[in-house]
Amino acid sequence: MKRLLVPIFAWLAFFNAVMVVNVPVFIVVCSKCDMFESKSLYYRLTHGYFDLLATLPGQGLWLLLGLSPVTWILLYIWTGATGILPWRRPPRTGNDS
Repeated sequence: MKRLLVPIFAWLAFFNAVMVVNVPVFIVVCSKCDMFESKSLYYRLTHGYFDLLATLPGQGLWLLLGLSPVTWILLYIWTGATGILPWRRPPRTGNDS
């Protein structure tokens, strides 16, 4: 179970960190109406992620900014590796289950 959940949480934290970096770009790009169509994949993915954050309990801004650091801290406590770059595997220990 741990082998399944650790990569999922690592990718979730990484994707959330990418979205935090994406917010200023999204605000600038989407403020230019002639520059960006609402039917594009970028627009749909960003709005879909913001809608997902809106359905979660709590404030959306705190979830956006705090989800990645909290996930990385919990991964470090649970596995001994933060998983900031999820495609890099931490070295395996003998007690992985």
